[in-house]
Amino acid sequence: MKLSIIVPIYNVEAYLPSCLDSLLEQDISHNDYEIICVNDCSPDNSRSVVLDYQKKFSNIRLIDHKENKKLSAARNTGFDKAKGDLIWFVDSDDMVQPNCLADILLKSQNTEVLLFNFNKCDIENKIIEEAAVFRNSTIQTGIEFVNDTFGSSFVYHIGFVWRMIFSAKYLRAIHAKFPEGVFWEDTVYMPRTIILAERVASIANSYYIYRTNAASITQVTNREHRADLLYQFAFNTGSDLIAFSKEIEGLYPEMSKVFFDRSKWYINSFGYRILRADSKQIRLFFELISKNREFVLTLMPFMTKFNRFLCENQKLGFILTRIISPLYKLKNKLK
Repeated sequence: MKLSIIVPIYNVEAYLPSCLDSLLEQDISHNDYEIICVNDCSPDNSRSVVLDYQKKFSNIRLIDHKENKKLSAARNTGFDKAKGDLIWFVDSDDMVQPNCLADILLKSQNTEVLLFNFNKCDIENKIIEEAAVFRNSTIQTGIEFVNDTFGSSFVYHIGFVWRMIFSAKYLRAIHAKFPEGVFWEDTVYMPRTIILAERVASIANSYYIYRTNAASITQVTNREHRADLLYQFAFNTGSDLIAFSKEIEGLYPEMSKVFFDRSKWYINSFGYRILRADSKQIRLFFELISKNREFVLTLMPFMTKFNRFLCENQKLGFILTRIISPLYKLKNKLK
């Protein structure tokens, strides 16, 4: 098996058929690749959609979670069951370009990681943005690729594992897993898999179609400023970036410092993000800090003095944030 395409499924009944159609409208034999659909206890008819496709296409596999475990766990489940030499994580509300797999397989030869560009489209598949970050490159080590392509700005481009093709053998060698139970699961996975690689290349083609979906987690977060997501963005992601910076400190000290500095930005991001939330979410946020006090304490050395004060004094922090929040929102409205 040359390629495993892993598609987590949750509440995507409206988008899944076009996603699967795009994965099937390809220029290699269906015997050469598999589409692994991981049903994360989807409440809609997404599972039935997959079953209908399975009747027609033998390269579609369905794996059912017994309980909802979120996107990261679904990706990990698919990877654990994958038979392909190469791995592609595709989101079920997106699509890929037709007839792209032959070129992807060709360009992936002798690489551990292959990156490519993507187009951002609206729900009617009209292109909103052509995200052309990558050029046609030679094969380099991960750190050479990062330095040549991004430099220190790499930390502003992390995420989006769906624009990458991985060697399955390489991912298993570095024990690559998505952190489960949290969102922004790509934040460390993407830079870690690139920087630790010995053979990385990119192509200028835009092979992925990212579709804007108002129900997606990112969109919901921007709109609602949920306490749990604010907490995870700041503390879980920040902690993971600290761990990664320590992992590469001996190999690449300069890049390690870049990620360490970025981790402090994530950790302190709650200081202004929480001001955009409503009173209920502010209360829930400080309850999460109180509930996970021991963990948050380990991150306090990396916080600003004011943010540390808020975390050390949750009750007073809640009161202060509730007072400052309306003023902050008014200021932004008057801009």
